[in-house]
Amino acid sequence: MRLKNIITWILICALIMPTIVLVSTGTAYAFGGVDLNDNIFNVLKALLALFFLGRMVGDKNPTSEPIADPIDNSAIQNGNGEQSDDLVSQEETSPDNQPPPVEIEVVTQDDGVINHQENDALEITDNKDWTEMKVYSLNADEELMLDMLNKERLKEGLNPLKIDFKLVQVARAKSQNMIDQDYFSHFSPSYGSPFDMMQRLNIDYYLAGENIAGAPNVEWAHNELMKSQSHRDNILHPDYTHVGIGIIDGGPYGKMFAQEFADLGY
Repeated sequence: MRLKNIITWILICALIMPTIVLVSTGTAYAFGGVDLNDNIFNVLKALLALFFLGRMVGDKNPTSEPIADPIDNSAIQNGNGEQSDDLVSQEETSPDNQPPPVEIEVVTQDDGVINHQENDALEITDNKDWTEMKVYSLNADEELMLDMLNKERLKEGLNPLKIDFKLVQVARAKSQNMIDQDYFSHFSPSYGSPFDMMQRLNIDYYLAGENIAGAPNVEWAHNELMKSQSHRDNILHPDYTHVGIGIIDGGPYGKMFAQEFADLGY
């Protein structure tokens, strides 16, 4: 800026000096017969030049628009045009980014023997309604979980599990009952153990087991079950031949899952 001012004043002086000379000599020349109007015109031109140059130096352009910064360092804006400085923290604490709740349990029984432990004192009621359920096919979630189970077994060189619709009936009744009665346990206050339920449907098994889980979706439940050694052992048990899967929407976890495994001898 200082260099610009110096150059400007040099230009002003360069314009003014000839004018001063013309003015100082103009009178003499006028008396000598030179037209004074030319000198006056030169003076006016010099004054005009001085005026414009003075504007260049004196005007700091206080009202001019600032040059836009090519990089916008302001806070990120949301869709409403409002600034949201805490966008990242909102994402970090959003419920969508929290790990979905998962609860899983496992139980197995050999030759129809199970230890009820403290659940022996519970009264078993409402034994008949669920037995009237008719099951002929799997829903989409159950199909997906069956596919995931058998992929795990095939990776280990095991035979895939076959669907038994009586086991599906047990599994669906168990999942629905856990939602309706607001509990998470292998022992139902309504139906007793999963093996009691199998016997109610006259399922003749050599070995049986149950996995239960609560999770938002099939993938999440399957992954959590596979992380747990005891549940993984049920899924990959070489002696199991059949499975029943019951997945019901509801409960505190989003979906309730029950897997009923059995060796049916064929």
